[in-house]
Amino acid sequence: MFTYIVALLVIVDGVTRIIHEIMKVSQKKRRCTQAVTATCLDLRYIYGRHRRIMYYIHIWQYDFWGETIIVSDKIHDPSLEPNIGVSAEIMINPDDPRDIFRSVPKIADTQIGIGIVTAAMGLIMEVGFIYIHIMG
Repeated sequence: MFTYIVALLVIVDGVTRIIHEIMKVSQKKRRCTQAVTATCLDLRYIYGRHRRIMYYIHIWQYDFWGETIIVSDKIHDPSLEPNIGVSAEIMINPDDPRDIFRSVPKIADTQIGIGIVTAAMGLIMEVGFIYIHIMG
């Protein structure tokens, strides 16, 4: 009986990861509905685990309702090219202009992938336990 519960918990963990990431991204898209043109003012550099990978964090500047806003991007992606001075269209939350959305971060895709693998492993465990119980 314990093995069934463990397999069920693994399935629930995987499904929860998938739902959480999808809801987080969809809520951000739903909030950030106003398109603005922003300019990359500067870059901040941070290092990943064990200082092996350097991530670029863009510092954006844009005008909204006559106010100049400067905000850091929340996307930490080593594949993004440093592009100071380049303009890009970003989506902002009209109620909170510092809340921005540019694209789905790769970490969300990673979490969804981990959720799928986890749920599949739990499902395989559950089917295996049921098969052993029936045949055994």
